[in-house]
Amino acid sequence: MRVAVVGTSTNDHLAPSLRVAGLRHGLSVELYAGVYGQYRAELRDPESALQRFRPEVMLLSLDAREALTGIAIDASAEH
Repeated sequence: MRVAVVGTSTNDHLAPSLRVAGLRHGLSVELYAGVYGQYRAELRDPESALQRFRPEVMLLSLDAREALTGIAIDASAEH
C-alpha cells in the first residue's frame, strides 16, 4: 500500500509507526514523506514527487491554523 504523509510540519517521525501498524495488519507499506510545509504545492503540481508517487492513501498532518481556518488548497499567500 502506498501511503503519503504531507502537511505543515516535518512528518518523517511518523514513518516507522505507520510501517509497523501496516505490518501488524498484514500490509506492506511504502511511504512518501512530503517536503516540510509544501503540501499545497505538492497537491497542486501534477509533476510533483507526491503525484508521481501515486499514493493510495494520504495522511494530511496539519497545524491548527491550516486545519480550522478553511483555507482552500489552491489559495495563495496573497489571498
